[in-house]
Amino acid sequence: ILVIEADETTALPIRATNVPRVQVGMKRLGPDDIVPALRAHDPRHWYGDQETEPTPIAARDTFAIGLRRNRPGTVPLQLASTLGGETGVVAVRVLSRHRGTRDQDLDDSRAIAQVTRLGLTAKFSPHQQLVFVTDLATARPIRDASVTLRDERNRVLWTGETDVTGRAQIPGWNELGVEKTSRWESPRLFAIVQLGDDLAFTSSIYDDGVEPYRFDVNTDWAPEPVSYAGSVFSDRGLYKSGETVHLKSIL
Repeated sequence: ILVIEADETTALPIRATNVPRVQVGMKRLGPDDIVPALRAHDPRHWYGDQETEPTPIAARDTFAIGLRRNRPGTVPLQLASTLGGETGVVAVRVLSRHRGTRDQDLDDSRAIAQVTRLGLTAKFSPHQQLVFVTDLATARPIRDASVTLRDERNRVLWTGETDVTGRAQIPGWNELGVEKTSRWESPRLFAIVQLGDDLAFTSSIYDDGVEPYRFDVNTDWAPEPVSYAGSVFSDRGLYKSGETVHLKSIL
């Protein structure tokens, strides 16, 4: 899962050694395609159990690597022809093999590239959720961007737009009727943002390297959908010796 700024070269780097050619498949994804495609093209994250194994896109086109033998190198796999514009989300699959290996031993590499000008920051919580959209080049907030919140089944839970500060405030997932998958796991949620032809997404499971504990911020690893608060107080604040104290509690 990677972000490529639309104003930069829209290419996916392929690192290879002694691989003359690979088989490539690429497909542009729409908002409805992103969540299903993640299961098939992102092996680094777990998207929950599913009855059937998701099918990745086919890799039928031949792409010549063109590197010298015995020297590691990197070549750009251009995405422009698949994008059909300056921005978009593309699923990529690359099949490769070394000489002498069998077809069943192919190396199967997959990725989803977001070519975008949108920078997304999101908070997911049972009590309140937030999506903050900025411009990648200037860091300025972006208003009137369309925000859609989906669950792991690709169901639309909420839609709205960012305000003048670039924020979309979303009800907590408990209020939206989403239940925890288990005692220790929160729901897997996906925020998909559109602005004109631009499209980007993020998820509640994408915290690699930016977990709150790394910044000395306390967090609840398994937040409960409902918070309970209690208070115990006396009928007055000052007593004489020997007086009876009456206590009341509110939960």
